[in-house]
Amino acid sequence: MTADRIGVFGGTFDPPHNGHVALMAWAIHELGLDRMIVIPAGDPWQKSSQVGVTPAPMRLELTRAMVSSVGWPEDRACQVEVSDIEVRRTGPSYMIDTIDALEPEFDGELPLVVLGADAAAGLASWERAAELSQRCVIAWGARPGAPDPLLGPEWSQRRFDLPALHLDSTAIRGWAQEGRPLSGLVPEEVVSILNANRLYRVAR
Repeated sequence: MTADRIGVFGGTFDPPHNGHVALMAWAIHELGLDRMIVIPAGDPWQKSSQVGVTPAPMRLELTRAMVSSVGWPEDRACQVEVSDIEVRRTGPSYMIDTIDALEPEFDGELPLVVLGADAAAGLASWERAAELSQRCVIAWGARPGAPDPLLGPEWSQRRFDLPALHLDSTAIRGWAQEGRPLSGLVPEEVVSILNANRLYRVAR
């Protein structure tokens, strides 16, 4: 019996949106994943020092709503789950610490850390990057017309294609503050939570 092929998808998810959904769904399909572990950062250190970040428990709730709202690819029996491992852990959220903590679940196989191309381009700045490069495979999604990240030879990598869809959480927060509709951009279950909590001052 072979070990499960496990994807690890971390992020701030402030808020989670349909770009995240597409990245996960295409990674599951293109990489043949058996499990996808979705991990909201407790303290996203590269962002929290620059801009205000929604409290981690709320982002965890939003991420769970995103995952529960999606019909994942039916041709793959993939288990998609949300982990609170980084929300429970104190201090900055570093992927290498998360890989350490999840090590028993990988059964000797290297996990695939799923990223967008823009995040993959910044891997050199990640905590203990040299060690991380030996502990995982970087699986990054390529969008039509966007430049590919230049990863050094120390990184094992898998490239997979994505549709021409680009959304980012910063833009969505701005649209929400302006009272613009988020339908079609964010899963409806997530929109409901945003409205109920008046997060980003979303118009009802």
